[in-house]
Amino acid sequence: MIRRVAAVTLAVVGLALVVRGVQWWLDCREVRAVVAEYLDALRRGDRAAALDSLSPERRARIEAREKSGDAAADLTLPDPGWTYRVHHVELAGDAAVAELWIEKDGFKIQPRLHLARSPGMRWKIAGIEPVATDPRWDDLERARTRAADEQTGLELERAFAGRPGVRVERVTLRHRER
Repeated sequence: MIRRVAAVTLAVVGLALVVRGVQWWLDCREVRAVVAEYLDALRRGDRAAALDSLSPERRARIEAREKSGDAAADLTLPDPGWTYRVHHVELAGDAAVAELWIEKDGFKIQPRLHLARSPGMRWKIAGIEPVATDPRWDDLERARTRAADEQTGLELERAFAGRPGVRVERVTLRHRER
């Protein structure tokens, strides 16, 4: 009798763990699908589809910013050639965090998207953490700016060469470190 109770208890606990594991797997899969839908909509420039992936609160904030003329609220990414991968998903009840790797030309950013389960039991993007640029990109931009500044200096020097009263001197300014 005790063996039978222990076996039934073990079977019920095992079944509950399997059900919970399957539910976790399904939630992770759905979170990844919502993130993929959002990023694919951004890539295509499909504003309506991108807005459908957002929570009502986030959508209202973006629409309010767009009405006020804030260009940062634009939901299109006109820069082609980037790829993404959902690196990691963390679930905590009705909240989830998806970590992404977005790459282009060897440069990588790693945004984190916060998702919340909507009343209709569908995952929606509730927030996006600010993304820091790849430090190598900042270095490349500084080098490009420096090269352009040197080119402009040479052009000015050539343009004013031999003119009376004009003296061109180069002064190297240090770039402000962040």
